[in-house]
Amino acid sequence: MSISTTNQLSRSSAYLVVIREVIVANDIAQTIAHHEPGAHVIIAATHAQAVTALGPVATLAIAFISERPAQFAQSGLCTAIAARGGRVVLLGEDAEATGPNADWSVLYQPFTTDAVIAKLTGR
Repeated sequence: MSISTTNQLSRSSAYLVVIREVIVANDIAQTIAHHEPGAHVIIAATHAQAVTALGPVATLAIAFISERPAQFAQSGLCTAIAARGGRVVLLGEDAEATGPNADWSVLYQPFTTDAVIAKLTGR
């Protein structure tokens, strides 16, 4: 797995994981890396870190974000992801209660590797 924010990301698609819980973030990042060998996975604990890390990224495949839907929808991170064409998967109790919509899907917890792969493949 390549966890990088270098200029090489401007030439290829990247994946973003914004989750404070390190174990959960690493689990999702490893699943991405196994499903997409050579994938550039950016892991961030906060929105601010994620926006900074996205600076050199031209194309974002998908972002896994642990955030309340209402807060995410009004955030700079939401704008940064949309500008790079990224799909969004939200995690967390509020996201589960709100459910998916046209702007994001939801990864329900506890999740399995197959559930993450389903999100990666658009299922």
